[in-house]
Amino acid sequence: LGTTQEQFIGHRLLADLGFEDIAVTKRCRDGGIDVRGTLGTHEQGLIITTGDFSPRARAEAAWANAVPVALMNGEQLVALLADKQIGIVRNSHDIFELTRGDNLMDEPERLGR
Repeated sequence: LGTTQEQFIGHRLLADLGFEDIAVTKRCRDGGIDVRGTLGTHEQGLIITTGDFSPRARAEAAWANAVPVALMNGEQLVALLADKQIGIVRNSHDIFELTRGDNLMDEPERLGR
């Protein structure tokens, strides 16, 4: 995705989750973008990555005496985007299988082999 598409998807996702005052940054040094917003009067954090979190990041997010921080990894992000139909188009395709019935063994004779 291009930066503009990433920004739109990030903004749209937070808006669909109920966030307000959403701001999107330019691409950061780590190659990603930051999307920030507020969620009513709740004091909490939400960190989203397209990859996964290290054990240390998970431990820091779970500190008991800190502001709650929810973590969303790439698999969870894709599932949420699909559920909300944001930036994802669902395609279905037919799957064909060969069978051994219905005179299949007669085919070489009909082809003159």
